[in-house]
Amino acid sequence: MDTKLMPAVAAQVIAEQVNEPGTRPLREARIYRLLTDAGYPAAEIAEMASKTPMKITIRMELLALGEAGQAALDSGTIPVGLAWYIARLSAPNQQLVLTRWTRGDYADAHEASDAAVAIYNDETSTA
Repeated sequence: MDTKLMPAVAAQVIAEQVNEPGTRPLREARIYRLLTDAGYPAAEIAEMASKTPMKITIRMELLALGEAGQAALDSGTIPVGLAWYIARLSAPNQQLVLTRWTRGDYADAHEASDAAVAIYNDETSTA
């Protein structure tokens, strides 16, 4: 039996907060992380929050953003999709893509995401 550090009723109330109007992506991610740390797997959290387990996982991955990235996401400077791609990068490369985005070096979020993917592929290649 899995050990839960919080009663299911409390977890449900917390999980439902992600559906409140205006809930920002990082707040959503922090709620999911809290529930995960309390012993709830993504599948249970997804059911409580009326989301998919993949959405839970993707949102929590935003927590890998550095401080500048989190601030940019919270302020709306970067869209959430781009933030997810940036979160996968090392700290220096997160800063590189953020700097280039704020400078306007990319035509749009798609181009910036493509650049982040290319950098990620370079970082993770075993050449």
